[in-house]
Amino acid sequence: MFVTKATLLVVIQIIVLCFVAISCSATSSLPTTQRTQTLSSAKTSSPSDTTPNVQTIQPKSIIHDAAYPQPLDPSVLSQVTLTDGRYQNQVPRYERSFTETASIMWKFLFSNPADNSPTKTIPVNPITPQQLAQLSNDQVHVIRMGHSTTLLKIYGQYWITDPMFSLRASPFKSVGPARFHPTPIIWSALLDGIDLAGVIISHNHYDHLDETSIRQLADRNIPILLPMGVAKTVQSWGVAAEQTIEFNWWDQVTIAGITLTATPSQHFSGRRFSDENKTLWLSWVIKHPKATVFFSGDGGYFSGFKQIGEVFQSIDITLMEAGAYNRHWPDMHLFPEQTVAAHQDLNGQWLVPIHNTTFDLSMHPWQDPMEKIADIAEQGDINALFPQIGQILSFTPNQSGLQLEAPRPKLFAWWEKVMASTD
Repeated sequence: MFVTKATLLVVIQIIVLCFVAISCSATSSLPTTQRTQTLSSAKTSSPSDTTPNVQTIQPKSIIHDAAYPQPLDPSVLSQVTLTDGRYQNQVPRYERSFTETASIMWKFLFSNPADNSPTKTIPVNPITPQQLAQLSNDQVHVIRMGHSTTLLKIYGQYWITDPMFSLRASPFKSVGPARFHPTPIIWSALLDGIDLAGVIISHNHYDHLDETSIRQLADRNIPILLPMGVAKTVQSWGVAAEQTIEFNWWDQVTIAGITLTATPSQHFSGRRFSDENKTLWLSWVIKHPKATVFFSGDGGYFSGFKQIGEVFQSIDITLMEAGAYNRHWPDMHLFPEQTVAAHQDLNGQWLVPIHNTTFDLSMHPWQDPMEKIADIAEQGDINALFPQIGQILSFTPNQSGLQLEAPRPKLFAWWEKVMASTD
């Protein structure tokens, strides 16, 4: 039977979509009978003293610092384990049967709901380096760039999480999940227009570690904070070893007056079928003397959120994953009610849901995370914020933490206008 090029392309795209979506959600658990090793310190590069903006940085494990953290005893903090070269969660992952896996593949191929993707235009607020420069250096500013990419300006210092500026979250440029919307600024223009203090990476999945975006960091002398094992990949893309710093759980370092702590998460890693869990996955606490921000990366709900909350006692802003959840991978991504619960476990003040409205990586309606979290937040008096892509949230310190500069009601339910629009 003759197969046209167009038909073949569609088949390939469907297969890639299944691979990327499921690989960013869950895979089978590893056997527990293998050799297990506990890790307690980070493996770091050795930056050169001749690099102007990258100083010699050695993360410090707070597990071995008896004076920190308080009041939690460092000896009870969750530590990373290796099983035959693969990292393990503290609680074994949900293990799907072959029948369940086949069912998921069938649904992705033939019955993926139409409302996974918006049919109308998602609003994007363009930003410029000049606009960013005018933002006060005495505040904390949060700008959603899309998916889990968030630009932070913390008292004058710029940081970015999981920069993902490519069209597709895929190993291929022409097939795979495509963006629902453009980015509010081109990545190269952002890099040329501001001085990034550092880039924060949570794990190596395609929707979080984007090769095209990372390649543009080469020769820019910007520190890239990475989970254990990821530096090799980044360096193979042209980034200098001097730029890369690898972190274990509970490793921390201070850069430009801000202390960054790599904290646990309940997830997994891998960019191919053969490298599952050979690199680590992290969440992050970004702490300035006047403000603390939590970046969840990806992960399911687990006791680690409470532990992180006990260590840091209060967190001003939580950038919490909310999207790509599904009952077939119940412990790898947060359901909306779990996003709120994790925020509360962290003793968070302001909740900003991320990891949604950019890519189709599951089978829930595209607006579902925001609708449900907004309802839960309203009923529970939770300070949840839903900025449009590119919209700037500005916070000013006060006695109770951080005060939002803009009126809170204006930040609710922008997705309702998208769904009701007729463009």
